[in-house]
Amino acid sequence: MRYITICLLLMSATLLFAVEGQSGDIEASTTQSVRVSGEQYDLPDGPVRGVKPPVIRNEDLPDPDDPTSATTYPFIIEGQKTRKSESSSSWDYRWDQDILISDREVGTGQDFDEDPGTEDIYCCFDTYHTTYDSLIVFRSTDHGVTWNLFSAGHNMDGYIENPKVRVVTDAGGQDWVCYLGIWYEPGGEQTLYARRIRTDGTGAVWEQVSPVDVDYADLDADIGTGGWLYCTYIPSETNLDIWAARNAVDGNEWVDQQQLFVDPGIDPYPQVAAGAGGNVAVTFVDDRLTTNNEVRIKRSTNYGSSWIGSAQVSNNSGAADLAYTDIAYTHGATQTGWIFVTFQFSTSDNLAYYYSTNSGVNWTYGTVIGGGADENQSTLRSRKVGGSLTVAYNQDPGDSTMFTWTPSSTPTDFITPYRINDYGATSIWGPTAGWITRSSSGYSAIIYTSSAMAYRPYFDHFGNTGIAQGPGQELGIGTISLAPNPSRGNVRFAYNVHSEGNVRIAVYDAAGRLVTNLVNESKAPGEYTLNIDNQNLTAGIYFVRIETQENVATQTMTVLR
Repeated sequence: MRYITICLLLMSATLLFAVEGQSGDIEASTTQSVRVSGEQYDLPDGPVRGVKPPVIRNEDLPDPDDPTSATTYPFIIEGQKTRKSESSSSWDYRWDQDILISDREVGTGQDFDEDPGTEDIYCCFDTYHTTYDSLIVFRSTDHGVTWNLFSAGHNMDGYIENPKVRVVTDAGGQDWVCYLGIWYEPGGEQTLYARRIRTDGTGAVWEQVSPVDVDYADLDADIGTGGWLYCTYIPSETNLDIWAARNAVDGNEWVDQQQLFVDPGIDPYPQVAAGAGGNVAVTFVDDRLTTNNEVRIKRSTNYGSSWIGSAQVSNNSGAADLAYTDIAYTHGATQTGWIFVTFQFSTSDNLAYYYSTNSGVNWTYGTVIGGGADENQSTLRSRKVGGSLTVAYNQDPGDSTMFTWTPSSTPTDFITPYRINDYGATSIWGPTAGWITRSSSGYSAIIYTSSAMAYRPYFDHFGNTGIAQGPGQELGIGTISLAPNPSRGNVRFAYNVHSEGNVRIAVYDAAGRLVTNLVNESKAPGEYTLNIDNQNLTAGIYFVRIETQENVATQTMTVLR
């Protein structure tokens, strides 16, 4: 209830523009684009199906964590990942102190998903190594307060990019964590591999997603028992053709390799979203069937077994190039859908969105989101229970991670976007939007990579509470404080307990490992202080976590030497 009340108070009208993608200093024509649709336009030579990728036998791998270890090279590939210059600025943040997920350096991006049954959160990212590059999954079992390594794959003689992760339930009710990336090999191969592993850490298996080399891929999964995994990808040996495949997580690997669209004439950046009842869609940018860049959608109503001819979604009259699409669906009988896209004007970028209230059959232009600076690289995710939408995106200058949301019942009621990151985010790739569940309540959540903090991944969510937005009485913890912070010696930790019960206070390091327990005893209601001696701690970031019978709160503690 507290979350809903806060969000309703924050709601206000976004900046409205009469024409799709119109910028304040650019006039766009209202001339209608020709809305081309039909299978014959997508696939001029007719439908094409590919063969199933080869089976990977884990017992044949010299290194079970490297799917390419059966074929190694006599030399190590040079690091291919590059950085560009980043800007940064200071600001006031609206959520609480961002939580460090890992001290490892992120290479090209991050992704995350939640298991709604256990409420565990899984974050996947690739590292930034010139040798022994890795694809890593961290898990949080306490709603993002602490994170621990769950699974990892690596490339002994190459590097990995394109990290994605989803949690899916098979027909037997078993939950699987599925993550994928592109393995780049010294011989020039660019192989898309997926690994699925049970949530108890057993049964890990590698699967090759595509039988051909891949430049880019996206991943999504059905909700509920018997869910499918869906992947859309671009083969590196084609002219940006768009393909799709699916996996029932039943041991039959990735099947139904199908070509969806032939060479859209522009980097399409395809994104896939699964709704419910077999509704799946891939959205992308097209420059082949119309005179201007347009957003298109390709749908399936039978769980990706076959696909309907694509349809044009946008009405871009030519004022801007389009890039960075993303799509999300709710999960009811009739689904609400959203597609976001970046309009790249000559002087700035703007975000606009389209929405559908009939499971993606028809789409309506919404409006521009933001409007104060360059906005781009949006990601969106619908809540698995209820379907409300979280949106996150980059805003420059300042490398800001921006947030907005809307309920599924009113798909255009986005709150005015605001900045949530404590540290300058990378502008090389966007943040990742999502949801977490806490005692049946849903909270918007975001993971971003900070260039200002050595490209480490950080997590934050709307219900995050602590020193900046102290937890209320309904949490059973009063406002907490930590001072001095940063410090070189003792730190005074103050807190207020509202209800009698056990209180546990502990210190964790940046990797989520327990450093020391400070308090673990019953406390009567009242105000308390605690002296924390950090003189034996090495310099770095730590987390002081207080837990009552009702909830938890965390405060970051920085130790200097």
